[in-house]
Amino acid sequence: MIRNFFACFSDDVAIDMGTSNTLVLSHGDVLVNEPSVIAVRQEASGGKRLAAAGMEAKRMIGKESRNIKAIMPVREGVVVDFEMASLMLKHYLGRTRTRRFGKNRRVMVTAPTAITPVESKSLINLIESVGAGEVRLIEEPIAAALGSGIRINEPEGSLIVDIGGGITETAVLSLSGIVCSKTIPVAGNHMDAAIVQYMKKNYSLLIGDKLGEEIKTTIGCAFFDGKGNTVVTVKGMDPISGIPSYREVNGEEFRFAMMPQIEHIVDAIKEVLGQCPPELSADIVNRGIVLTGGCALLANIHNILSDKIGLPVTVSKDPLLAVARGAGMALGGL
Repeated sequence: MIRNFFACFSDDVAIDMGTSNTLVLSHGDVLVNEPSVIAVRQEASGGKRLAAAGMEAKRMIGKESRNIKAIMPVREGVVVDFEMASLMLKHYLGRTRTRRFGKNRRVMVTAPTAITPVESKSLINLIESVGAGEVRLIEEPIAAALGSGIRINEPEGSLIVDIGGGITETAVLSLSGIVCSKTIPVAGNHMDAAIVQYMKKNYSLLIGDKLGEEIKTTIGCAFFDGKGNTVVTVKGMDPISGIPSYREVNGEEFRFAMMPQIEHIVDAIKEVLGQCPPELSADIVNRGIVLTGGCALLANIHNILSDKIGLPVTVSKDPLLAVARGAGMALGGL
């Protein structure tokens, strides 16, 4: 959440604007940790006005009225609606007006490894538009590794897997750079959608992505721990009658629904391992794989990945904040 905004407007900051969450850090302090969602109200004059942002806006998803629309301006790790992204950032960074961004303010922003030069320039322009001075980009796997305590400056191979909301990034790092990597548009949001589709196809019940996410993070944690045989009640709408309804579902079924997404992630990891030089492969056998991102919090997912890949997988100490913290560390080293 938002706190200590005097620090936010007097120090350089690191920004991690992901598909699901936006984080702003300064000197290791988390100043902003909010969902990447904004809600706007359509005025009679044709203009748009901010209605809500962050968690308040996220609660509106699927429940909007005719004149209010909830928008996620970041998709698959890339800003797709710059007007709304700018409005969202200005809101987050502007709750305290005591001090503003100055021309000497340095900002480190995380970016996917697959970002194009045009997308990079647009992202820099976006951050500059909210009042930043010098803006630099850092690739998310490098930031994730730094934030996980990995010494990437050494001539040793490290494999980082960051499963976020919109994308999964897999990269082998050595000597402070990326040796080989793979970015796939499969991550937490796609697991949510898989649950939604499973309920529609197998139970003729319509549920929203928000409920799909809730099932993933609550019941999902249970089934990954091998406790998924509990029967749960899922509420939604019958697509034929249009009447609110519910279904009794065995928790183990959600594991089945999400497994194809996990298999895609496993395939991406194996592809990157296949591109890795033999010398670095030996290092990875010894050091294993480090898992970051929100989906790293799914209980037992590291063991599932380890079983399928044949290498030890450990979860970063603070997987949700690893990328943002790493960006802050890189900013402090400039």
